[in-house]
Amino acid sequence: MFLRLKPIGTDGFPLGSDELGRDMLSRLILGTRLSLFMGIVPVVFAFFIGGAIGIVCRLRGRQNQHLHHAHR
Repeated sequence: MFLRLKPIGTDGFPLGSDELGRDMLSRLILGTRLSLFMGIVPVVFAFFIGGAIGIVCRLRGRQNQHLHHAHR
């Protein structure tokens, strides 16, 4: 079981391996990719949803201003 563990700097395993013999660098890269995806996607959705709501409110407010000025 301990023969699977590779120390840091071993050829082919720059960050070593875990107890199952998996490369730690590849696991780190995959985990980082998933974490960034889970952090960026909600921000992008919020940006577009908030932008759409803001544009609608701005246009609706402008229409109300025209009606208000027409009745003076």
